[in-house]
Amino acid sequence: MYARLLCGGLVFGACSLCQAMAVAPFEPSHVSGLSVWLDANDSGTVHTTAGVVDTWDDKSANGYVFTRDTNGGNDPTLVDDQVGGLAAVDFDGTDSVSVSETDADGPLDFSDSLNFFAVIRVDGADNETITSTTSYAHIWQAHYLGSPAVSMYSGNPANAGWQHSNAVDWGTSFHILEVFVDTGNAGDDLRFFVDGELVGSKADYMGVIDLPNSTLWVGQQSGVNFLDGAISELVMYKASLSDTDRNEVGWYLQDKYGLEGSYVPEPAAAMLSLVLAGGLAMRRGK
Repeated sequence: MYARLLCGGLVFGACSLCQAMAVAPFEPSHVSGLSVWLDANDSGTVHTTAGVVDTWDDKSANGYVFTRDTNGGNDPTLVDDQVGGLAAVDFDGTDSVSVSETDADGPLDFSDSLNFFAVIRVDGADNETITSTTSYAHIWQAHYLGSPAVSMYSGNPANAGWQHSNAVDWGTSFHILEVFVDTGNAGDDLRFFVDGELVGSKADYMGVIDLPNSTLWVGQQSGVNFLDGAISELVMYKASLSDTDRNEVGWYLQDKYGLEGSYVPEPAAAMLSLVLAGGLAMRRGK
C-alpha cells in the first residue's frame, strides 16, 4: 500500500510536505507488547519440505522458532490460496507446532494481561485447540464439548476455570478470533470477539498467570484436542490493548485477508482537512 500526493496535478514524491504526509503501512509490530507473530504469508518465515511445515518463525522481536511436533499423525502443511488469495497453515487434527521456554531462551510470560488475534478456519467440531501451554495457564478452543463457541481456560478451576463465549457460527470460512484479557480492568476482564463483534465476556476474571517452564503449542492442548482447521496469521500481545490499538490490529487482518467484520480503518479526517486546505488531493492505492 502506498500514498501519493498530487500538488497542482503533478506528483512531487520528493517534496517535504509529501514525505511528511506519507502513510507507512500498519503492521502488528507498531503496537507495543507484541510477543508472538506468526504469518503464513511471509515466505521468509515458513520453512517447508514438500509443503510440510518444518519450522515457523515468529516475526516479533522475540524471534521464537516454532517447530513441527512429532505426534505420530500427519504434519501441518502450507497451502496456497486459502483466504483472500493468501496462504494458510493447515492442521488436520493430528498435528501442531510449538516452542518451549528452553528453545525460546526466555520465559513465555504473558503476566496478567494479553490480547490474542488469529485468522482461522475451523473444520472440526469438538475441542479444536488454537493455542495452549503445558501449565494450562491459557488455552483457547474454537469449540468446547461440541458447542460452537470460543472457550478459554486460565489458572486452576477454583480460580478461573473454563469460560465460554456465546454460540458462534463458524461455518466453513475464515474468521478473525480475538481474545482480550485484563485482570486489572474495571469492566469485563475477559472478552471474546469474532470478526470484531463481541460474542462473550466475563467480569472479575482471574488469571492469565506467569508460565514457568512452559511449552507454547499452536494446534493442540498438551497432547490432546488437536486443531482440525487452518491458521493464516496469529498475533499475541502480552498486554491488554486499547480499543484504538485493538481496532488497528483487527483492521490490518480484516483488510489483508479480505474478510467481512466490524473493524474499521482509522479516520484520516484531520489529515484530509490539512491536505484540502493546502489545495492538495491525497490518493491512496495498492
